[in-house]
Amino acid sequence: MEYAPVAVSSALNELRRRDPWYGCAYTLNPYRGCELACPYCYGWAERWRAPYQRRALRGSVGLDAFISGSEGAGGQRAAGPAIFIKTNMPSLLRRELRRKARDVVMVGSITDPY
Repeated sequence: MEYAPVAVSSALNELRRRDPWYGCAYTLNPYRGCELACPYCYGWAERWRAPYQRRALRGSVGLDAFISGSEGAGGQRAAGPAIFIKTNMPSLLRRELRRKARDVVMVGSITDPY
């Protein structure tokens, strides 16, 4: 398993609608990717979302790089780190918690949270 540090622009993901199952208004994922690669995980489907497709077309890192052993376009194995650790997340989170409305935060909505 390979790990790589990455700087992100925000810590909290504000949901458009409150999640009816968990009751949260925000999600927080301390890293991107997972070493488990569960076949039923909806995280795998994220790679086909438009923002990741646009990044892949620009030659930037797509979601395939975050999933260990995943196959990219043309059936090629993804190269590079499998897990990106959001190194600046603690400082961003402190700032965002002061500015955002108080509400429920779900930790690990698309990652293994521990």
